[in-house]
Amino acid sequence: MLNRLNPFSSSEAALGSSSARFSGLLAVDLLMVCLALMGAVSIGPFRTPLPLSGAEFVIGALVIVATTAIFIRQGLYRALINHMGHHAVWDLVRAVTYAASVFGAALFFIDVDIPRSAPLVFWLLLFVTTGGVRMLLRAWYQLSIRRDGKRVIIYGAGESGRQLLHALNHGSNYQVVAFVDDDAAVQNTVINGRPVLSASLLELLVSERQVAQVLPRCTIRLPRASQRDY
Repeated sequence: MLNRLNPFSSSEAALGSSSARFSGLLAVDLLMVCLALMGAVSIGPFRTPLPLSGAEFVIGALVIVATTAIFIRQGLYRALINHMGHHAVWDLVRAVTYAASVFGAALFFIDVDIPRSAPLVFWLLLFVTTGGVRMLLRAWYQLSIRRDGKRVIIYGAGESGRQLLHALNHGSNYQVVAFVDDDAAVQNTVINGRPVLSASLLELLVSERQVAQVLPRCTIRLPRASQRDY
């Protein structure tokens, strides 16, 4: 019943080819840049979100082109949606900060009737919109690959079991429904939304929750120093 598997065998087909993902996400980001610019320049009284002069149009075009180059340079389109982690968030923070700096510099050197607080508002709007798009895409991807994924239980709620759950969450067509463990100290707790239940309930869980496979905590190889279980 305990089968060996590769936890990183998930298909990227749910998001299409790499070029299609790049083009699609870039187009969405460009739209978010335009919306963030419109929101930033319209905070003043009697302001409209559209450029009122040729100078404002130049600033808008400059910010859009510069932001596109910055996002590509910062590698925001290299990370796979399902593998995005904390490093991708910091990459986005840096990219948005550079883009807002370009906007601020343009306002400093070009005399236009745009509030000086506009770059700060632009930073906030751009970070929230582009970050929100990425969070939604990741959630959609994970739901799409797990909708028909194999339902599994992890045997062992120690450190290696948690790392196995982390691995399956980031690149596998498996749906972890629960942990089971022989240690009463960890039973009836929750790990990342998965209950830890008694190993004596294993047969009942397999039957009631239509579990296809029980994974041992040693399914993935861990460094010897990290193989610590409760």
